[in-house]
Amino acid sequence: MVAVPSAGDGLASEVAFLFDDLDRIEASAACELAAARSDAEAVEASARDQRRRLLDAAHVEAEQVVVQLLDERRAAVERRTQAMLDEAAREAEDVLARGRERTPPLVAEIVQRVLEGPG
Repeated sequence: MVAVPSAGDGLASEVAFLFDDLDRIEASAACELAAARSDAEAVEASARDQRRRLLDAAHVEAEQVVVQLLDERRAAVERRTQAMLDEAAREAEDVLARGRERTPPLVAEIVQRVLEGPG
């Protein structure tokens, strides 16, 4: 028959030092776990800050690119518009020149007098 130790038995005091070691290990593990959690929170906070800074920098860079692209497109549109206006002016001059060539001088004089009105 094997005796089962009870709370007051001497065997419990003989193994108590083992439980003291376990309690110290558990306390040490809890401290290390708390330190690790604190370190993890600091790393996460730093990562969030870095992410925010990177996003802010990317946002600024994107705005600069948008401004540059808009300036380039605006300049291209202005060049195309000016080319269209120049072409229209050349065509108008050509039409007027052809009109002058085809209008006899007498008709031109009559038109001039009509435009000047009576008097």
